[in-house]
Amino acid sequence: RLAWLKTAKMQRLLDNSVSMSEFDEPGSLDRYMDREFAGKDVRVVMLSGMHSRHTYLGHLDRGVEAVRRMCEILHWRGVKVIDHNDSTLLWNDMAGFRVMMERLDETVLSLDTGLPSWQFCASNPRFCETYYAYLRRLVEAGVDGFQIDELEFWRHGCLCRHCRDAFRRDTGWEIPLNECDAEWTNPRSELRRRWQDWRGKAITNWF
Repeated sequence: RLAWLKTAKMQRLLDNSVSMSEFDEPGSLDRYMDREFAGKDVRVVMLSGMHSRHTYLGHLDRGVEAVRRMCEILHWRGVKVIDHNDSTLLWNDMAGFRVMMERLDETVLSLDTGLPSWQFCASNPRFCETYYAYLRRLVEAGVDGFQIDELEFWRHGCLCRHCRDAFRRDTGWEIPLNECDAEWTNPRSELRRRWQDWRGKAITNWF
């Protein structure tokens, strides 16, 4: 079903920081495409805007509706839509820090301090449920595929109970509660090697 991705000519539509109201005026997207896509045989667009959507409280519904309108026009013109959004980072932008405080139990716990950080944890079932629901809304609005940014374990995480439990379940190994444990603090230890390997597999399996 995704064979079209291999050969389709793709072009970017909007960018990360826009409000997604740029094509609210009737006919504006058609005029833009007639001007910018003329003679290019574009068959796929990468749609961006309000990049960390979860930090734009009060704008999510408006954003989904904007995507729906754009998808309707683009599909009529034979163009598929890849939505480009940030899944986990809690930027210091709009309501980013407010969202972090309200959903603190979904955040990555830092390897250095054990404290919450500015990223949602991909192992957290509540985060996954919320994000999956948002992606389903976009699919229902007409989106054909996604480029999902920042769905990864950065170097600072994660030590949350969901990651600990999953690591123990999947490998039989356990992350020590003592952050000064010699095996845990040694980046070349067998424990750390297995943990790094597990992190990569856990993100791959998320998809």
